Amino acid sequence: YEVHNSEGFFMEAELLKNLTHLADFCRRPDVTLEELRSWYRALSNGLQRCEGFQSDFNCSAASSFHMPLLRLLSSCMNWDLLQDASLAAEWQEIIPLDVAVNALCHAVRALRFEAEIQTGW
Repeated sequence: YEVHNSEGFFMEAELLKNLTHLADFCRRPDVTLEELRSWYRALSNGLQRCEGFQSDFNCSAASSFHMPLLRLLSSCMNWDLLQDASLAAEWQEIIPLDVAVNALCHAVRALRFEAEIQTGW
C-alpha cells in the first residue's frame, strides 16, 4: 500500500496498513469463528457505541468517527466464515442484525458519495 501526501485520511490509512498482519491472521484458511469471536464482538460493540452510527447516514461529521472502525472490521472479516450457513446463529450473536444493517447503510452512503465525487455531481 502506497501512501500519498494528498491522501485525505492519512492516519486511518497508516493504521490499516500497520494492522495488515492482524487482517491476514483473521482471514487465514484454518481460522475458526471461535478464535475471532471476541475480536469481532469488540468491533461490533464499538460501532454500536459510536455517535451517529445508528442513524446519521448522511452526516459526514458523525461518520468520521465510525467509518475507520467499519473499515477495520471489513478488512479483518473472514468472508468464508461469514458465508458458512451453519454459523448463522453465532454470527447473529456476534454482530446483531441492526449493526449489520447500519453498516450496510453506511457503506452504501460512502460508495454513493465517492460516485458523486467521481462524476462531479
